[in-house]
Order: sequence, then C-alpha cells, then structure tokens
Amino acid sequence: MIFVFIACVLVLYSLINFKKSFMLYMAFELVWFPNAKLISITGLPSIPLYFFTSSAFVLIFLLKRRNIKKSEAFPFTAPLLMVSLSYFFTCFTSYIGFFDDFSRTIGFLTHNFLEVWVIWVEFRDENDFRQYFKYAIFVFFFATLYGVVEYCMQTNILLEYKSTLTPEGLSIYPIDPFRGYRMSSIFEHPIGAGMNFALFSVLIGTMSIKLKEGIPLKTLAYVTAILSIGCILLTKMRSGIFFALVALLALFDLKNKKFIKILIFGFISFLVVLPFFSNESLNVLLSLFNTAAQEKVGGSSFEMRLVQLDAVLNLVNRSPIFGLGERFSDAMNNSFVIDALGFESIWFEQLSKHGFFGALVNIFLAFFSIAYIPRKYHSKGACYLALAYWLTYSLTSIPSFRMSFYYIVYFYFIKQCNNKKKGDVLIN
Repeated sequence: MIFVFIACVLVLYSLINFKKSFMLYMAFELVWFPNAKLISITGLPSIPLYFFTSSAFVLIFLLKRRNIKKSEAFPFTAPLLMVSLSYFFTCFTSYIGFFDDFSRTIGFLTHNFLEVWVIWVEFRDENDFRQYFKYAIFVFFFATLYGVVEYCMQTNILLEYKSTLTPEGLSIYPIDPFRGYRMSSIFEHPIGAGMNFALFSVLIGTMSIKLKEGIPLKTLAYVTAILSIGCILLTKMRSGIFFALVALLALFDLKNKKFIKILIFGFISFLVVLPFFSNESLNVLLSLFNTAAQEKVGGSSFEMRLVQLDAVLNLVNRSPIFGLGERFSDAMNNSFVIDALGFESIWFEQLSKHGFFGALVNIFLAFFSIAYIPRKYHSKGACYLALAYWLTYSLTSIPSFRMSFYYIVYFYFIKQCNNKKKGDVLIN
C-alpha cells in the first residue's frame, strides 16, 4: 500500500531530520487518504493511517523536546482541550459503546490537537513557511493538472484506489443530469477539493499583495493559483465558491496598488476563461445569487435544512447533553437518521453526536478562531480565513477538507503578523 509505505518512510526519516520530515508529512497529508488502514485483521481493532502517523510524529517530537521552550504559547490550547473533553464525555453516552468512541477520542486528541500543536511549534519563521509552501505549490500544481485530466476523462483512478483502502469504501458522485461530472482531483470529495483549491488561491493572492520578499516559485505559484480557481468551478460545488468569496475578504484593500492590479487581472482572466466552462459550472456559480439558477442545479435547500433540523432535534432528545457518539448513525436505523441526510452542518453533527456540550465548545472554538486569536495577533487574514471556514461548515459538511493545510495558513497569517513587533513584517 503506497500511502502506508510513504508514511513509514517519513516517520523513519523524522528520526534523522525531524523538521524536514514533518514538513514533507504535512505536504503528504494533502494527497493521502487518512482513513486507510495501517493494520486491519478480522476480529481485532483496525488502526487508521492518520492515527499511526500523528502518534509517531508527536511522540518523536516529545522525545526530541524540539523548540518547546522557545515557542510562544499555543493559542488553541483551551478550545481544542474543551473539544477533546466533549469527545471523552460522549464515550459514556455512546449508542455503539464506550470503547468505539474512546478510540475516536484518542484519535482526535493526537491528530486534531497534538499534531496541530506540533505545527505551531515547528513552523516558527519565514523560512519554515516558505519551505513548506514550495512543497504545497508542487502538490497543487499536480492536483490541478490531474483534476483537468480527470474531468476530461470523467473518471478518477486515484479516488477509486483510495476507495479500496477502507472496508466501507468511498461514495463516488454519479454524473448528475443538472451538474454533470463533479471533479475531486487528488481529494476524496468535490466539496473538500473546491475548498482546498480555494484556500491555496487565497494564500497565493495574499502573499502576492503582502510579501516584500516575493513568493517562492513565483511563476509556478501564479499559474497554479489560476488553475486552482478553474478547478473550483469544475467541482461544481457551491461550498468551494462560497468559501473562496468569504476568505478573499482578507485581500480586500482598495488603498493597496497591488490589490487593484490583482483585482483587474483576476477579472480579465475570468472573462477570458469564461467561455471554456460548461453551463453546469456557470449555473453553480450563479446559484449563489440567483434562485432560478439554484433550481437548475438542485442541491440543498432551505426546506431540506428544516427537515434535517427536525430530525436532528428528535435524535438529540435521546442524549441531549453529550450526544450519541461519532458512529451512532451506522447502527441506528430509523427515519430520523435517514431524514438527517448526512448531517450537513457542523451544528447538526455536534448536536446529534456530542450533544449540547459539543455544540457549545465548538462555538467557543469558533470564537477563538474568528475573534480572539486574530485580535490578539492583529491579523485580518486569520479572521476572514476562520470566518470562511466556520460559515461554510455551518452551511454544509466539508468532507476531505485538509485541516492541517488550513492551520498552517492560519498560523502563517498570525505568526508573520506577530513578527511586526520585531520589524520583520510579512503579513499586515
């Protein structure tokens, strides 16, 4: 299994050069399939790839005691600790049972808390971020080319391979009569693909306006960013477009000449490539602003959300405080689970899986992400990036969105802004 082999090589390499290995691992997370099974033996608990790699890198990091004392306090400690506690408390009310949710609690603690803390410590200065962004530019350039080929062939070989790595497989979108084929590229779902491409484009746009030292691999970065914008439309998902529109507010500065130039260039480029996109892609874009276009493309509606809300509230009644657990819907077969339609919102997910306590601690996390931390570090970019994430996740589910990439970009905004005090300004 290629993903397991690469992960093991990176873990071994971290014993020699931890920083470089960890950055390569972060780039690898853009491509990999985190739920691939490292060990899967009938009758024994399976070990997912993300748990093995996160645990290994965190353990090696702690053994080496790298840069911990030199690093500034981790700003997400309190909210991520509260979310971890919500996972733990759910173990006692889990519909499936204590141990199933306890293993997921450990997984969240290592992958979504401790690994993010390691990112915070290891990505310390401009050189660290620039080195990682070089890797990311190559990955996204490949992703855009692969995505175009996939769209033309209307088949995704990599996605089909990833689907074989887990017993339950992956749900692959059929060709829709209203939207046609939806591109996923190297990711597992068109929604996450669109958001990942949007995040990359926003990153390159922000760097081009704010950086005085220049973007690494400048020409390739610009070409990839433009191709990424096209790929957002090829996913034919509104979530990626919406995420991009909100996150782009981080760039908005009419007093900045670079912003005006990029705005004009972007508008002209959009007009040039517009004729090359199908009516389905354009209808998805227009559906954000036009009800007639929304009826053409279908998808979630306000009425559908009301049905989901009613179903979720009925499920919450079974365990209102700490919820029913991460996988309760796999075992509970009733009309409410069916009507919930996959719990297409973080609040539907949290209320049913982790109860009112889970919803409250995620509100706490959202407040830290959008308001408290950006204000502390004087970072408009971090504020709008977090706002884009939380608004999008409130409106829909976000499968295959790469959270490690999100945190790296978020930390880039606030850390480089923090350097303002030292005279080393990168992001204002």
